Amino acid sequence: MADTSSVFSRGGGGGAFEGHVQAAFLTTLITQGRVPCIPAAEIEELAFQATRLGYATDDLFVRAKVSGGNEHRMLLQLKYNLTLSASNDTFCEVISAFWVDYNNAALFNPALDKLVIVKSGLNEIERNHTKVLLNWAKHKTSSQDFFLEVNRIQVKKERLQVFTDVLTAVNQGVALTDDEVWQFLRCVELLDYDFLQTGSVDEAHVLSLLNLARSEDATSDARAIWNDLLAMASHLNLNGGSITSISVREEPVYQQFGFRRLVPAYQALQRLQSNGQAILLPMKNTVGGYQLSREDTKARITQSVNESHFTIVAGAAGVGKSALMRDWLTEQVDGNAFFVFRADQFNKPHLSQVLTEQGVNAELEELFACLSRPAIAIQVEVIIRPALYRPGW
Repeated sequence: MADTSSVFSRGGGGGAFEGHVQAAFLTTLITQGRVPCIPAAEIEELAFQATRLGYATDDLFVRAKVSGGNEHRMLLQLKYNLTLSASNDTFCEVISAFWVDYNNAALFNPALDKLVIVKSGLNEIERNHTKVLLNWAKHKTSSQDFFLEVNRIQVKKERLQVFTDVLTAVNQGVALTDDEVWQFLRCVELLDYDFLQTGSVDEAHVLSLLNLARSEDATSDARAIWNDLLAMASHLNLNGGSITSISVREEPVYQQFGFRRLVPAYQALQRLQSNGQAILLPMKNTVGGYQLSREDTKARITQSVNESHFTIVAGAAGVGKSALMRDWLTEQVDGNAFFVFRADQFNKPHLSQVLTEQGVNAELEELFACLSRPAIAIQVEVIIRPALYRPGW
């Protein structure tokens, strides 16, 4: 087969992308941030080149735990510019490794663990349809419900067919049942980061977090600390190493960190999110025990949020705008990634006053630095997505 890889990949760019993502997870481990895909969990261990642990998925292993709750494992494949196609050998290898690990009951629990594809960017179809497809799998109550929803929309059917074709191939040519496909897809996540791109938002966010987390006695600036973390990730990857939230404290780079500013920022973020949940929870999405399916409207919201800085959901009073947005947030947005406000809370001359009345004294930049996914703020019927922000690392 002809080598169709890019000059970037052949020159080691793919490995550089892998190293940047691994270093970002190292940053999250050290700063005790929230891990993507598993709301409220903190990383306890990272393992590089995880085949030595018995996994087929080898780029990065993450063990995370919710305080006082369950332990979760994430198996990540980090691929620069991956094409999600049944004709792409790398994608087939990724799904093959996922399938092996998914069926290894000793190492993987489908109810708690995640299989994560990380790539360097999502195209329009992947962002508006593949991610939606995977979110539907998680939130539908049965395979029948899932397939009924998918089969209504041709582009969703095509995206699903990619997965079913590859799964059939890796399952020695034996087609999976609808329920088997659905159960597998419930564990799959798709993330993207723009490391190595000119003007990288993700790198800018990492530097903001590192600046917030620097000790007052630090001898290195945020950029130097980031370079040290990249070198540390490279060393661990080369040697198939592991590091925990305890052992990392022995590393020289850890001495550059302090938590005087970081801890209050995390506490402020948690308070703001808790206040938002108190607004969301009373919103009812059923009438007389019935819930309307508004998937077409949700799909339009998803596309608008992905393509625009501002999305406005408007309609007559009582048509269910708030309930619609509660459902959309639950299905499409990471649990750490949105704030909820009432319109009357913004009846102040300055945004700082709005936050202060919520018991939040941190600066917006500090709040964004602590988030694990893009921030979305809601003002009753309005969703606001800050331009070019990727909170998370």
